[in-house]
Amino acid sequence: MELVGIGNALLDVISFVDSDYPPYLGVHNLTTNHVPYDRMEDLLLAVPEPIFVAGGGAANTIRVAALLGLRGRFVGAVGRDRFADLFRRDMEEAGAEFLAVEKNHPTGIFLALVGEDGSRAIVVSPGAAGELSIPEIPERTFVPGAILYVDGFVASRRELFIHILERGRSAGMRVAVDAASFSLANRNAAFFLDAFEEYCEWVFVNEDELRALAGLPLDEALSLFAASRFELIVKRAERGAIWSYGDRRIDSPVRALTPMDETGAGDAFAAGFLAAVLEGKPPEVCLRMGNRVAEEIIQVPGCRLDPGRIRRARQSVLV
Repeated sequence: MELVGIGNALLDVISFVDSDYPPYLGVHNLTTNHVPYDRMEDLLLAVPEPIFVAGGGAANTIRVAALLGLRGRFVGAVGRDRFADLFRRDMEEAGAEFLAVEKNHPTGIFLALVGEDGSRAIVVSPGAAGELSIPEIPERTFVPGAILYVDGFVASRRELFIHILERGRSAGMRVAVDAASFSLANRNAAFFLDAFEEYCEWVFVNEDELRALAGLPLDEALSLFAASRFELIVKRAERGAIWSYGDRRIDSPVRALTPMDETGAGDAFAAGFLAAVLEGKPPEVCLRMGNRVAEEIIQVPGCRLDPGRIRRARQSVLV
């Protein structure tokens, strides 16, 4: 059972701060900010007690999947620097294979400043992450019978995105895509919908992304997608998740928990869901598995993985 991910390779940096600290750094709470690398270097020197962990949506999903017992491999572009070494170490420690494409630009950084109330200010410097090109994707990325999981951010390079989906399908892979962000889904709604319909078995969204794609509130959007060929999975954070296909809908609730940090929770959910798919489980079990794994991730900083807790989460649902 194998899951292959392609996406932006970013080193996540998590720092727990007082609510007035992001404005002190020139960053507003509850915002996402893209900055040049020299600005990111200054921020990394200023933030207290930073925690470094391999990140980026697809990479998080593959790391969690590997700990759930799948064979996981991830394709992404990094620099030739110490941050790339940290990224590679985290992938390997989880048991995932990292098919690295090395670039001259520095490894991308995702900085999350997490306040006492759980609010986050996000700063991103993509660096090498956005430089993956079609000729650089290794042939062994495409494994017949495996699931191909693609980070929606790859769609910022549409030719690359479609090439990956086409190549995966032609190799006999089943394809899953995560819509990645509201702004991305909003800018690319028509393009995404065409690609999802042609290539995908599963599409993962949150409620904001679903609204961007459909232009409708939740229930009406689910009805709109009833005729689609793909299964739609809506991640709803503290309200659990929804699976929808045709005229069927399954809601799966979650336990009430106070999160330490929500970084990577949706990615972990996708790993749990697809792990259960590869075990041949029905949608209601896949949802429970996704929710159960996500519960573990929100109780640690960043997408830091405790192998024992991840495996126990699997056993609580699948065994």
